[in-house]
Amino acid sequence: MSVRMPPGPPTTVPKVSAGSTWAPLAFPTFRALWIAGLVSDIGAWMHGVGEGWLMTSLTTSPRTVALLQAVDGAAFFVVALPAGALADIVDRKRLAIGAQIWLCICAGLMACLAAAGALRPLWLIGFAFAMGIGSALDEPLWQALTAEAVPRSSLTAAVTLGGVSMNLARSLGPALGGSSLRSQARRQSLR
Repeated sequence: MSVRMPPGPPTTVPKVSAGSTWAPLAFPTFRALWIAGLVSDIGAWMHGVGEGWLMTSLTTSPRTVALLQAVDGAAFFVVALPAGALADIVDRKRLAIGAQIWLCICAGLMACLAAAGALRPLWLIGFAFAMGIGSALDEPLWQALTAEAVPRSSLTAAVTLGGVSMNLARSLGPALGGSSLRSQARRQSLR
């Protein structure tokens, strides 16, 4: 699915109640970005649950398990400020595509190594850091693209919907990730 970004905020406003929190969803570009962001964030939270569970199966060291969570946050802490500046000065579409490709490559390599039984705790920590960098590059882009997808009069509602999306993902992602792990454990126990 290709999302074409307009050169500036939309000039024609769809017929929705201007005061409605849901009004920005009437803009096709914003709606596509919002849905994509929601699905992506749910997947990221599911990934976090799976990653943590995988680490506990690779090692019994509580420090190593804690380090996994720490490096993800550390990558975001180190890269977030420069990533925000980068999102303001480069072609956002190319940066977004690059960040998504980076995240896909990291997740794909990690999945292949895990499936082959070759993933080690230190490698998992390295992948978590690499994916944290990709996420840190990606996050400011979504915020900047929101401002381009709706007119200024709908920006407050669009930002509010961004928060709704993040909180939905924060709630649904771990629940779906845990359910997925549970069903996988059941399938393995039947073998």
